[in-house]
Amino acid sequence: MPTLFSELSNRGSNLTCDIPNRPNANSPLKLARMLFVNDVTLLALLLLPLALASSLKHGRILPLAASLASNKTLQHRTGARDLFSIGDSNTVGGCSGQIDVIDRWVEEVRALHAAVEDAYHNYQGEDKRGIRMLWKSYVGVRFIDDGEVPQSETYWSLIGARIARMSQFLDGNGIVTGTSGSPPWLFCDGTYATLAPWDQPVRDKDGNFVYQDEEPITLLKAFPDDFNSGRLAYYVPQLKGYDFHPFGIGNTGIICEDNPRRGGSTTRAEQAVPKLGLGVTYNQFDRHVFLCPRAFAGVGTHTAEYLAQLTFGNNYVAKINLSHYITRSATLYHELWHLTDVPTADEGRTSDSHYPLRDIIQTAQSRLASYREQLQQNPETWVYFATAAYMFLNPPRDNKGNTIEPVVFLEGKPIRLSEWL
Repeated sequence: MPTLFSELSNRGSNLTCDIPNRPNANSPLKLARMLFVNDVTLLALLLLPLALASSLKHGRILPLAASLASNKTLQHRTGARDLFSIGDSNTVGGCSGQIDVIDRWVEEVRALHAAVEDAYHNYQGEDKRGIRMLWKSYVGVRFIDDGEVPQSETYWSLIGARIARMSQFLDGNGIVTGTSGSPPWLFCDGTYATLAPWDQPVRDKDGNFVYQDEEPITLLKAFPDDFNSGRLAYYVPQLKGYDFHPFGIGNTGIICEDNPRRGGSTTRAEQAVPKLGLGVTYNQFDRHVFLCPRAFAGVGTHTAEYLAQLTFGNNYVAKINLSHYITRSATLYHELWHLTDVPTADEGRTSDSHYPLRDIIQTAQSRLASYREQLQQNPETWVYFATAAYMFLNPPRDNKGNTIEPVVFLEGKPIRLSEWL
């Protein structure tokens, strides 16, 4: 069944080509809005010259600069190349040919995550009941009788820590697990890695095959645990090292083609544990993300081409399920939750334990706190929650300039705030 957005496109709508009210970058005011600056920050930008003059006059310029530097919204000015290692046109499986799309996706991911940050820090008060309902519906958060304090402070703190690590990365400050000093790699095609047979000689940190007494040290001998776990080895020329992935359903040796349902994946390099004592020095590299052609084609569950579509005109009030509003950029957002996690016993490593919207909602309704609280480890939870929060916090204006009543996606179904209250 076609989605709302495909139907609009089939009728010749220009929604997928021209973003409504697309700002003119030559206008500082419109540029600020294009970069998702909120009204408070926008006012600060407009008053900045006066503030600087006053501060300079009274000798307060350094404190003011420090204050501005601490404003996260003002730091959100980096593009994809500032967050990721991208490579160039010669990089096999690289993203240089998709850089315009990836840059736009980064902007949209920041907008989605800004809604999550807002919802986390501003959930108290009678006017925030809609936000609290979203926390309950998608993340399984319960609030005590006054309706404003999370029932489990531990769970709430774990959520905050996970959100903060994502914010750190999107601010351009890297990943907590990073050791190389360089941004994590982003690839845009499964050809970035080549299937390596287990009987092939293993490669060292310089990419050379390794022999011992003229006999090859095979991949099987070097990485027996990965072989025994049923994974395949792929050599990544750009990193001069190996990725290990589960068996796909095909046999082409190309990651995306062997699993045609895959939109992307995050490889945790620290999970590959070679056998010690073989005298082989391997290249060390950080986690990295690869996206498959499916992610860019808009097939599957992430289909909306532009985030701006969600809050434009009749799209906002259409009576369709939340799953039809998920953007293509949400695939990148999903993978970034994997990229920014930490393997601690308390928080738990992210895993795709709950993917369909119905599964997430049912889990959030569980009476068992231990079951509900798995949701903060589930990236697709955050995709749905962020989309619902973004739409609730960014209602459009009608033809008269009045803000339309916010829509709450109660268990995936859109309801006007007044109808729910």
